[in-house]
Amino acid sequence: RHSHDMAGDVSLALAPRISTWPQWLPQALLLMLLLLPWPASTVSPQISGILVAPSANGVSPSGWKKTNDGAYQELPFNKVFTFHLFGRNLSQVLKLGFSYMHRNDSDCQDTKLSQAFDVELVDDSRALAEASVTQTSTVDEVVYICAKLRGADGAQHRWMFFGSHLRVYISREVFPMYATVLFICGLFTLSGLFSGLNLGLMALDINELRIICRAGSSAEKSYAKKIIPVRKRGNFLLCSLLLGNVLVNTTLSLLMDSITGDGIYAVISATIGIVILGEIIPQALCSRHGLAIGAYTMPITILFMALTSPISFPLSFVLDKVLGEDFGQVYDRNKLKEFIAAQGLEKTEANIILGALSLQNKTISEVMRNLGEVYMLPAETVIDSFTIDQIRDTGFTRIPIYDKERSNIINILNFKDLTIVNRDTPMRADLICEYFNRQVQVVYDTDTLDNALKLFLSNRIHLAIVKHHVGEEEGNDKDPYEVTVGLVPQVNKALQGRRKFWKDVSLSGTSASQIPGQLRLAAAQNLAMQYSELFGRNAILEPVLDRMFEEKILVRHIYGDEDRNALYRRNEPADYGCFLLEGRAVLGIGVENLEFEATIFTLLGSKALSVVRDLHKQQPERLADPVELRRLPQFVPDYTAKAKQNMQYLKITQAQYAALLRISDIIRQEEAAAGREFAGPELEEKLGALFAAYFPRQLGRQGIGGRRPSRFSVNSPFAASAAASPTNEARAAAAALQTASPSSVEASASAAASAAAAAPTAPPTPSLWSTLLRHRPLPWPPLPTLPPLLMTIRH
Repeated sequence: RHSHDMAGDVSLALAPRISTWPQWLPQALLLMLLLLPWPASTVSPQISGILVAPSANGVSPSGWKKTNDGAYQELPFNKVFTFHLFGRNLSQVLKLGFSYMHRNDSDCQDTKLSQAFDVELVDDSRALAEASVTQTSTVDEVVYICAKLRGADGAQHRWMFFGSHLRVYISREVFPMYATVLFICGLFTLSGLFSGLNLGLMALDINELRIICRAGSSAEKSYAKKIIPVRKRGNFLLCSLLLGNVLVNTTLSLLMDSITGDGIYAVISATIGIVILGEIIPQALCSRHGLAIGAYTMPITILFMALTSPISFPLSFVLDKVLGEDFGQVYDRNKLKEFIAAQGLEKTEANIILGALSLQNKTISEVMRNLGEVYMLPAETVIDSFTIDQIRDTGFTRIPIYDKERSNIINILNFKDLTIVNRDTPMRADLICEYFNRQVQVVYDTDTLDNALKLFLSNRIHLAIVKHHVGEEEGNDKDPYEVTVGLVPQVNKALQGRRKFWKDVSLSGTSASQIPGQLRLAAAQNLAMQYSELFGRNAILEPVLDRMFEEKILVRHIYGDEDRNALYRRNEPADYGCFLLEGRAVLGIGVENLEFEATIFTLLGSKALSVVRDLHKQQPERLADPVELRRLPQFVPDYTAKAKQNMQYLKITQAQYAALLRISDIIRQEEAAAGREFAGPELEEKLGALFAAYFPRQLGRQGIGGRRPSRFSVNSPFAASAAASPTNEARAAAAALQTASPSSVEASASAAASAAAAAPTAPPTPSLWSTLLRHRPLPWPPLPTLPPLLMTIRH
């Protein structure tokens, strides 16, 4: 190749002179020149190309840098690589160096870098050099290859360029590799956070968050309160999250390209990472726990909203003006029905809610009870004991009263109105209705149920008469008129068979666990005034006395006058007293069994409670000892008392009365310590805790005729209350009862009862008669004038 180049130069130089020569002479001269021997030492070295390969430390070039005039290898800064040199006569190359600049005169002595690297000759056309660029003034720079050549005949060595195409591209790492990896992990985390919050926060509308604030758990309420201020700016939040997500994902692609060194691998790795770590996993988590994650990451969200506000806020402002603000999801009635039906509620609850949503679409004629199916009473019906029992068995609390014809309903009789009726003095139904003067409400069969409900709520009524307007459209050629067609609301027929429920209803219409407010007030005042020694303020506080009437364990009922429903039996010891609330009791006294009636507000067996009160006056701390309560004498009646008819009464044992005294003492002590009297919710809370300790809630009731639990048994109410009480005093009482021997004490009690039964019956003593006189009721007016007094108490 060198010979051909030299021949070409010579031929060009001699071209003007040989124009007159023979045509074969140039070819002959060229052949002679080619055949002449040329010394190798006189030929200059030439580097035609380079190739950079990984060195022994395993570091590879970053790739190829494409420019307009070609592609060049890109090398990381301060890394050692193996440079492969290709050319001719490379034995003259001694050193390899780099230069920032390239000069056309091929001299790089003044521009080269200070580093120089030895060249290892492989053969005359190939050489190797281990080199690296350690000095650079900029982040990224192009460096040119220059070589140090051996001078001819002892001349000085010189540095030479071999062309501008011999160059490499040096890139400096902005961050170390470990920092880049950590930064990429942080970007993946932010990408997942933005993607998850975009789903979690934007899926929570304002209405749902407000519902959570009112009806959620304490943690959910806290989360919702943190999110609501940011969620109100829905478009601003959306723009910030999307802008942050796009910015992070773009940065991830660039960093992955700097690591992989290839655009295809960078796209593939960034796509896989973003899909898995930035989309699937975070959205799966935020779709289930979006409320909690959104609350905990709210500072980061607010920070990015502030950082992106120059772009996101104007965008959100435009969206608010164009699309409108985000008002949250709103359901119409049909959608709300389907939503409730899909919630998996109980069938009864779902039917109630769906029925309430259908009130606008249904009329009264669809739900009313036809007139022929309504239980009614004529106006002239006499309300006596038989009629009361008949009404109770029907299961209805409001009975229409009609005059002559069933369509002529004149009034509504409420079952609780029968409290004014004396079973021995019957009254007409219309007279009872006139006394209470209840207005009859009229609705029409074409009215919708929502209007009827508003009417019921505004007028506080429970029953209305349904009428139908007959006009010309129905073929009526006369004046329009109205006819009664039914009753609303429609009552479930199954209620008619619930006699057991109504059997627990006393004459005043209350259940076994409730006493009317008027009756409770009158009974409490009577106990405090008539029996002040036992139930006065010095003994039992008024709030404690009032709370006593709420305890199921104290309020009892008797149905019928069977012999098994006896309150007391002659010569049988009893550790309780009975206070009549409703009904009457018959007392059989003496050998002749003379009968006397005890009416309401009569306390029987007060002696059983007096011994507890005496002990309380002398040594109140002894009431906490169950052993002391066992030693108290019992009341042995010399009469038999049983219910005449249905009766409601309070049954208070000695242990229960002692518990009432202890509760009053505890309240007094706490009030003295606080320096004030308790009232309102504070007093109710303390009473609730004390009654829950001393009077544990019990279901069911103990009939009078059944075997009464022994006062000395560990199953007694006092033992149960002591075991349930959190106080040390109650625990000690329960422990004492548990360690006692019930059999021996019960045997002693049985022996005492047998001895009392075997003793001859003595005639009534004056003390007995004084006891009966003391038990007589207050001089109230006769029963026919009782309703005005009850009305006074009610008001």
